[in-house]
Amino acid sequence: MKRIFVWPRLAARRLLVACLAFLLCLGCGTGVAIAQDGTVNYNGTDLVERDLSDTDFIRTTFVNANMKRTNFHKSRLMGATLTRGYLEEADLSDTDLTAALLDRTSLVRANLKNANLTAAIITSTTWEEADIEGADFTDAILNREAIVYLCSYASGTNPTTGIDTRESLGCK
Repeated sequence: MKRIFVWPRLAARRLLVACLAFLLCLGCGTGVAIAQDGTVNYNGTDLVERDLSDTDFIRTTFVNANMKRTNFHKSRLMGATLTRGYLEEADLSDTDLTAALLDRTSLVRANLKNANLTAAIITSTTWEEADIEGADFTDAILNREAIVYLCSYASGTNPTTGIDTRESLGCK
């Protein structure tokens, strides 16, 4: 008897959304290098304790940037790249991080209250004591260990999307 592996519906949907978000960030997969016209590059910069609240950072890159205690409250970071970043104690509350890439990022004691992380790719990220009350992780890609940890204290409903944090993480 032949066995066929069927992906759980939620996992397949998350993978599809993440792939689509990734392709959008790369210029729809044209196969050639894409320049990010009109964006600013903050790679390797020191943005400690800066007030960057209520600012558009759409598709902006913050690779290896030091953003400890930086205020991004109500900023728009859709499709932004925040890899190897240091966001300890940063204020990301009410921030739109839709389809953002957060790989090997430190979010220790970061405030992500009511943040929108829909379709974000968040891998190898440190979450200790991060405030995720009301954060929306719908269709986000996270490590299994991160989901288990975040589910241990997740609460609230995102006021913008109306999605329950625990439900968006797939908590049991």
